[in-house]
Amino acid sequence: TAVYGCLFGIMITVLEMPSVYCCKSGNVSASVRYYCRFLEFTWGRGVFFFFVGSLQATNFNMLDWAVGGYMMFVGVTAIIAGLAAAKNL
Repeated sequence: TAVYGCLFGIMITVLEMPSVYCCKSGNVSASVRYYCRFLEFTWGRGVFFFFVGSLQATNFNMLDWAVGGYMMFVGVTAIIAGLAAAKNL
């Protein structure tokens, strides 16, 4: 799960990074958003954050549990915020 955690962490970083900082990140970000369209929505990113956090929390280390728990909290918060925003539209 450590390899997946690193790959998903890089994916989260690229998606959240403005394309100004890295000329190639815009291409990568556009590709990921094309193939994973659910990441365009706040609730979709929340589901992804929760999934990555649950992967991290399965490691048997206190730091991994803390980081995984935080990611799951951020994911649930993003899901709630995204669904509330979609409901108001």
